[in-house]
Amino acid sequence: MKSLLSVFTAVTIITAPVINAEPDVFMSFDFQNGELERGFDDWYYSDKGENPCQIYNGENQSKLCRADGAKFYPYYNGRNSDHMGWLQYGYIDSSSDFSVEGTSLRVHLTGGMYKDALGNIQSDGTPIKSKKEFTSDEDLGVQPRLPGDISLYYKGPTATSKIEQFSGKNRLTVWVLMPKNSVDIEKYSTEFYNSPAKSFSFYPFINTSKGAHYYHHASNIPMGGWTKIQFDASPTHKNSGGVNDLHAFVEGGTEYAGSGTDYFANIAAFNLRADFSKYLPANSVYYIDEVSTSYKPYENEETIKTLAIGYSPESNEFDISFEDKYRCLACSAKYEVRYSFEPIDNSNFESSFKPAFVTNFDRRYSNAEGVIYKPKNGYNLLWASFKLRNEHLSYLSEGSTVYFAVRDISERAEGNYYEEDNMLVDVPGVGQVAKKNLVKTIDYTIVDVNYPLQIETSEISQPIVGYNYEQEIVVEGGKRPYNLQAIGLPNGLTLEGNKLVGVASQASSDTVILSAIDNVGQTTDVELEIDVRTEEQLRVGQCKVLVEFGQTYFPSSNFDSVFHDIYTGVYQSGMTTLVGSNAKYNYQGISGSGIYLDAGDKIRLVWRNIGEDTISFAPRLSFSAQHRFNQAESQEWISLDISNATSGNTTVSELMLPAPLNPYSINVNSNFSNNKTLLLERIEVVSAQFDESDYCEMPINFTKATEAQISQTSVILADFSLQNSSEFELHESLNTVFMDRYTGFNEQGLGIIIGSNGKYNYQGIKGEGINIGTGAQLKITWKNFSSEELVFTPVISFDYEGRQIHGGTWLELSQTRVSGFDQVAQEPGTGYSQLDLTDSSITWLDLINISSNVSVSNTLIVKKIELVDGA
Repeated sequence: MKSLLSVFTAVTIITAPVINAEPDVFMSFDFQNGELERGFDDWYYSDKGENPCQIYNGENQSKLCRADGAKFYPYYNGRNSDHMGWLQYGYIDSSSDFSVEGTSLRVHLTGGMYKDALGNIQSDGTPIKSKKEFTSDEDLGVQPRLPGDISLYYKGPTATSKIEQFSGKNRLTVWVLMPKNSVDIEKYSTEFYNSPAKSFSFYPFINTSKGAHYYHHASNIPMGGWTKIQFDASPTHKNSGGVNDLHAFVEGGTEYAGSGTDYFANIAAFNLRADFSKYLPANSVYYIDEVSTSYKPYENEETIKTLAIGYSPESNEFDISFEDKYRCLACSAKYEVRYSFEPIDNSNFESSFKPAFVTNFDRRYSNAEGVIYKPKNGYNLLWASFKLRNEHLSYLSEGSTVYFAVRDISERAEGNYYEEDNMLVDVPGVGQVAKKNLVKTIDYTIVDVNYPLQIETSEISQPIVGYNYEQEIVVEGGKRPYNLQAIGLPNGLTLEGNKLVGVASQASSDTVILSAIDNVGQTTDVELEIDVRTEEQLRVGQCKVLVEFGQTYFPSSNFDSVFHDIYTGVYQSGMTTLVGSNAKYNYQGISGSGIYLDAGDKIRLVWRNIGEDTISFAPRLSFSAQHRFNQAESQEWISLDISNATSGNTTVSELMLPAPLNPYSINVNSNFSNNKTLLLERIEVVSAQFDESDYCEMPINFTKATEAQISQTSVILADFSLQNSSEFELHESLNTVFMDRYTGFNEQGLGIIIGSNGKYNYQGIKGEGINIGTGAQLKITWKNFSSEELVFTPVISFDYEGRQIHGGTWLELSQTRVSGFDQVAQEPGTGYSQLDLTDSSITWLDLINISSNVSVSNTLIVKKIELVDGA
C-alpha cells in the first residue's frame, strides 16, 4: 500500500462531535422584484459600459458585483481551438419561470465561434454579452451545435482574499437546470461514449486566484428536472499536473491534505463551468440557483467525490453521478446506492431501500441490486440512472424530499489504492469505520418545472404512396396527458394518439395544422408541410449503385472491394465512425476495375442521420487516396457542398465531374465529428451511358402495404377525446351521444366513472344513419390508464340503447388487448376492437352501442369509433 498523507502516522483518527449544520445560502439569485437590474441580497448588477468591480474587460459585459469588491461574471473564452476552447456568446438574466426558490440566474446563449467543414473559423449568432444588447431571437444563428461554453467566475476583492462563507464548510451545492432533451438517455452509454461526459464542473483556486486550480466534475444529463450537484473538498485533478501514478488526490488536495475545511476556507476564487453548454445551438438557455455551503462529517471524502442527483418529472427516473478517486488501467470500482424518505447515515444505510433497477453507463452491468459500476478504469466519472420501487413512486410529488446515499464496495487490488482509504474513523453511535466504507449522502427535493406546451416535431418524414406510414408527433411541456388533433391530413393518413399513421393513397402537397391540448386546457399548434410522393417520383434515372453498405456489403462488378479506416465500420444500415468521434478518422471506400465516367456524370453519396438533431456536414471524396485525409495531401481530396440531414432521414451529396475520369477507387470522408450518428449507406453513379431503365431508388423507411390496406378508407363516426361533449367529433348522420348513468368522460374518452361493474357500462351514438358498404369493418379505439394490461371481449348492439342485461341483440367484438399506462412516455396504453360486417345482414347503421364488458373503474375508455370500408 502507498501513502499520500505523511501527516497521518496512526491508523485511527479521533474525530470531533457530530455537527449537523443546515446549509447556508451563499448566492440565492433571488433578485428583487424578479429583476436582474435590482440585484439580490448584497449583490448589485453592473451593465456593459461600466466596470465598478474591476473585471478584466468588464466594461464590455454585464456582471454581478458586491460592495467589498467581490464579483461574479460570465467568462468568455476567446482562444478558439479544440484544445483550449471556443468562444460562446451569451448574457445573464433573472428568471421567475424556472427556479428552485424565488428567482434564478438565467444564462442565455446567443451564438459563438466554430470551425466549418473546410476548417475555417466562423462566427454564428450574435455576439451579445449584456442583457440590454438582446433584442430578439431572430439573429441567433443557424448552427445546430456550437463548441464553446460559458463559465461563471467568482473572484474576491484581491487575488488572495478568502470567502468568509466557506469557513468551516466542506460542501458547495449548486442547483442546475440544463436544456431539456439535449442528451438522449438511451444513447448515454458505452456504446456511444468512451466514458460519462463532464456536464458541470467546479474549479477552486486555493490560496490565490492567480495560481493553479483543482477540478471537480459531475456527469449528470438533462433529465427534465433540476440537477442538484454537491461539490466537496476532494478533487480529482489539478491543472498543474498529477502527483502520482494513480492520479489520485486526497481530501484537501496537496495544500491541505486531510482537511476539507481548510481546503474550503482557503478558496480564493472559483469557476462554475457549464460543460454541458458545449455543442448546444445558439438560443439555448440554462439556469443556476440556490448556491449553498454546508458541513458534513463522517462521510467518505476519499473514494466518492462530487455526488449529484438529477430527476425526470415525466418518467420519475433519477440519474446520479460521482467521481472515483483513482485513474489507471486496472482501477476498477463499484458502489451501491440506497434511498429513503428519512436522512441516511452510516448507522441506517443497510435499512434503506435499494432502487427497483439501476441502469449503468455500461448497460451490460445494469441490475436490480442497486450496484453502480465504473464504466472505464482510466476515468474518474461514474453515472447511472434508476427508479424507486413502485410502492414509492406516489411519494414523488412537488416539495417531497428523497434522501440518497452511496457506499464504496470496490475490491481494489494491492497497489491500486492508498492506505488513507482504510484509516479508521470513530463514528458516534457506530464505532470505527474505514474511510472508504463511510457513506456519502445527498438529499433531493422535487421542484416542479413548468415548461411551456409545444409541439417539438417540426418536420415530417415523407409519406410514400402505397407504404405503411408512421410518424410520431413529439409534444413537450404543459401537463400530461396530451390530446392531439390534425387538420388537412393527406388522403389515407390519420392521427392515432401521438402518431400519424396510415397508407397515403395519392401524391399530394398538403399543409397540415397539428394542435395539442394538455391536461389543464393549455393549447398550442404548429403548421407543417407534408409532401406525399410515389415510388416513381423518388427514382433517379440513368443511375447505378456502386456499393450498398450495411450488415452485408453489396459491391458492384466495377468495384468489388471495400476498404475503411480502423475506427470506421458498419453500423445498422451503413458505414460510420465506430470508435471515438474524430472527423479525420473516418473513411470508407471501394476499389476494383473501375468505370469510365464522362464530364457531367455524377457521383452520389446517400447518407442517413440516425441522431436526434439535424446535422450539417461537407464530406470529402478522393479518387486516388485509400487512407485518412491529411492536410499535406489535401490536393487529393475534393470537398463537396454542405449537406443537411434531419433526424432519422436521408440526404444526398453529389459531385458533378468537370472532365472525363476513369477511377479505380472512390474514397469518402464524412468530415463530421460523430459516433454512430451519420451513416454512409450507398455510393451511386449517374451517367448518360446507362439506359433509361437503369435507376436508383431513394431508401424508403416504411414497409409496403398490402392491397387490402391500400384500398381501405377510414371514416370517423365518433371521437370522444375532447372533454366538452359539445365538441365531440361526430359523423353528421350519427350525431347524438348516449351513455349509461355510471358512464362519463374520463381523460380522453368515455368509460365507467362510478363503480366498476362492466355490465353497467355502455356508450354509443345514434342518428339518421349511414349506408354500410361491402367488406366494411367497425374499429373501436380504447385507452387504458391503469398500470396493468387489460384483456377483454367487448360487446356491441345495433338495436338497443341501454345496458346489455336489460335487452337488445349483442354481438361480441374481437378479443381486445390494451397495454398498461406507459410511465416513461406518460401515455395511456392503446388497443383496438374490430367487427367484420361482411357476413352480417346489416346494411344500414343508425345506432351503435358499445359495452366494455369488463369490470374496471376510471381506467378504460372508448376514444374513437371508425368505419373501415374496404370497398
